Amino acid sequence: MSSNVIQHGVIYGVISAVSAFLMYNGMLNSMILSGIGLIVFIVILISAGKKYKAENGGYATMGELVKTFALVLIIGLLISSLFQFAYTMTMSEEKKDNFIETMVESQTSMMGSLIPEEQLGEMEDQLYEQLSGMFNPSTIIMNLLIGAIFSVLISLIPAAIMKKTRQEFT
Repeated sequence: MSSNVIQHGVIYGVISAVSAFLMYNGMLNSMILSGIGLIVFIVILISAGKKYKAENGGYATMGELVKTFALVLIIGLLISSLFQFAYTMTMSEEKKDNFIETMVESQTSMMGSLIPEEQLGEMEDQLYEQLSGMFNPSTIIMNLLIGAIFSVLISLIPAAIMKKTRQEFT
């Protein structure tokens, strides 16, 4: 594994862990966090891709870039997931309940104008049920796996844009 992959993976993981900390402590809402996360995701991948190409004479195949991006993302997701696991295991039940309450209120206020009142109540109950399990280790692991698959699929886009193969003449 190259230093490029490790460096960018650690940067992505630390930024993701800090973002999670801010979200759990009510300093960022999930919508802002999603936007920031997407921007960080793209910037990290482009930076890793540029460095990979610079180390290889300006060339990189799509496969090489996807492999580099996947490793960067997996390292970052592992760091972030380990932090979230450790942090949520040490959170008090009161803090967990407050976090879930804030998330449910945010979602219901956002959907309030789009959904009839009776459906909004059902949605609120479903959200409480779904979010109450988010602090379980199995949920954190499942989110890591889903995040890894999603990230690798999304990384295909910048890999396709950044690829540059050598022209071979026969």
